[in-house]
Amino acid sequence: MLKGCIAEINEMLNSTSSISDAIYTIMETMYRGFEFNRVIFFMLDPNQNKMAARFGFGENIDTILGDLAFNITRSSDIFNIAVMRMKDFIVDISNIASVRANLPGWYLKILNAQSFLIYPLIIKGKCIGLLYADKKAAKILNDDQRDYMNILRDKAIWAILHKH
Repeated sequence: MLKGCIAEINEMLNSTSSISDAIYTIMETMYRGFEFNRVIFFMLDPNQNKMAARFGFGENIDTILGDLAFNITRSSDIFNIAVMRMKDFIVDISNIASVRANLPGWYLKILNAQSFLIYPLIIKGKCIGLLYADKKAAKILNDDQRDYMNILRDKAIWAILHKH
């Protein structure tokens, strides 16, 4: 299924489709292909120096989307580390004390998933967005799925760079 969806995404990226359509299709592929509970696209708001959720798929997404935003600061929380260090995070079990200590309050209140991933979208050495996904079960991705997730992130970056 993922190979077929990636082929469809490639066709879309080479067509006249919009950036929104491309990102939406990438996120839908993540949601269905990996059987995530939620998938959320965060975009940088440079005027307010924060990341805000733009759209997503999954459980309660319509009611929580407007509340998903965080200020970019020098902080030890996992979301700010992902943005500042441009580092992927794959958390297979979030209720371990060392992980929970680095989860921001807004995350624990709104999302608080058993396992999740954060993939920064890096363009010209800056984090301009994040792909977030979660599951209710432990172990978010297997090794093959990580490869596909990296491909989907690369497709999202390509769409942002080339679809205006």
